Amino acid sequence: MKKIAGSGSVSDAKPTASGYSILQADSLDLATKLAKDCPVLQGGADITVFETFEVM
Repeated sequence: MKKIAGSGSVSDAKPTASGYSILQADSLDLATKLAKDCPVLQGGADITVFETFEVM
């Protein structure tokens, strides 16, 4: 899992969630890069990016 801080820095993350969005990407690194454009980061929020599995 990766965490993106409001400053744009990326670090390892522990699993927590208060909401979610789903991105489709070929790798965790690509998903992290895509998530850096999320507008909640401008408000100082953090984003955790992690790989999941297809359920259906």
